[in-house]
Amino acid sequence: MSRTSSAGRVRVALFALAGVCAASHAWASIPGVSGPAFTLTAKADRITTPDGHSIYFWGFASGGGRPQYPAPTLQVWSGSSGCASTDTA
Repeated sequence: MSRTSSAGRVRVALFALAGVCAASHAWASIPGVSGPAFTLTAKADRITTPDGHSIYFWGFASGGGRPQYPAPTLQVWSGSSGCASTDTA
């Protein structure tokens, strides 16, 4: 196999990959807690790290769930005011 045919195949593969990436749509959303009033509970939990260890932390939970890191996203309409109260578990 010659060097030029290998380089040509790599070029074709890269163009094909670029076409697939350009054709797909990407979007992201931030799920949050909606409302003008929020009740957050401070709780302790553990976060698993990529290397398999865990870290003890304190975070906020909305409702009776586990605490989130980072804290839950609070969504309030533009121009409105919001109120947040905190509690400990």
